[in-house]
Amino acid sequence: MAEHVDTADAVTPRTDVEAAASSATSTDSIAQDNLADENDVDAGEDTVGVIDSGVIDSGVNHSGEAPQPAGRRWRRHLTIKKAMVTLGVLLLFSFTAAAGWQGFRVQQEHRASAQRDLLVETARQAAVNLTTIDFADINTGVGRILDSATGNFHEEFQQRSKAFADVVTEAQSKSEGTVTAAGIESQSGDSAQVLVAVNVKTTVKGSTQPDPRAWRMRITVVGASASPKVSDVQFVP
Repeated sequence: MAEHVDTADAVTPRTDVEAAASSATSTDSIAQDNLADENDVDAGEDTVGVIDSGVIDSGVNHSGEAPQPAGRRWRRHLTIKKAMVTLGVLLLFSFTAAAGWQGFRVQQEHRASAQRDLLVETARQAAVNLTTIDFADINTGVGRILDSATGNFHEEFQQRSKAFADVVTEAQSKSEGTVTAAGIESQSGDSAQVLVAVNVKTTVKGSTQPDPRAWRMRITVVGASASPKVSDVQFVP
């Protein structure tokens, strides 16, 4: 009859070397599992870092539109910035040009107004010179008229100046003119016709009271320089 062998005795006991090898194998397996877990954690952290940096978006943004790559968003931002700078430069240029043009117009209007005033003042002074004559100083009076005249009027008055002086001297005439109104009737470039109203008081030899008269003259003034001249004088009713 076969001898009964205990199952526990049938199993070959492990030696110390085998136990150590088994323990080392288990330790390596645990270490590999831990390393795999650490790699998974690192990979997860890297993924979170990438998402936080904006390289990878997590779906749909708050506006409901599909997210755009970071490079495209940056180029779009740069384009908008350039457009704003360009618009600012254009607005600045427009304002500068408008201010320059407005300044030019103001300057032109000022020059035109100053020229009109000068033409009127020249006509006023000419009217005073023609109507203010003193026989005691006739040459001075004639000289003032000639100094303010030009063209045909200068030539004609110069030719008649001696006869005019003789008449004034013989009558012992003394007259004084006062301008009551003056204004440009028409203007063309540097010349203008100015209407002048003058009150004249005249005394002659033997008179005790001055004889007042009201005259109206159409005086043509020419010249854009600082000293315009009278080129024609007409008495008007």
